[in-house]
Amino acid sequence: MTAFMIGSSMMSSVSTLASGVAQEKAMQAEARQVEADAKTQLIERKRALLDTMAQQNVGAAAQGRTISSISALKSEDFRRSARDEKIIKTGASAQASALRDAGKQARRQSYLSAGTSLMKSGYQASQVGGE
Repeated sequence: MTAFMIGSSMMSSVSTLASGVAQEKAMQAEARQVEADAKTQLIERKRALLDTMAQQNVGAAAQGRTISSISALKSEDFRRSARDEKIIKTGASAQASALRDAGKQARRQSYLSAGTSLMKSGYQASQVGGE
């Protein structure tokens, strides 16, 4: 009976540890996806900025204006783009970091749960064996 209790507890602990490691890996994968999504979003933003600038240049040329006459507008576009880029990068970095931390916490919690389970099982086995 005692060997069965300890064996059962060990199997449960191994399962708990595997679950914690799997959760950590899933969180790391999700963090990488968040970072990849942010990079994609930044690329799309830059393309949109280039499209806007090209349209401004075409519009200015069609009206006979020089490129320098729309420099203030371009400058504002660049400032806005830089601000948006910083917001996207910061948000993605914070979200990815939180996901990685949650994964580490899940793994640590699985170690604690497995250890606690083994200790309880050992204690219970000693009580059964001691009677």
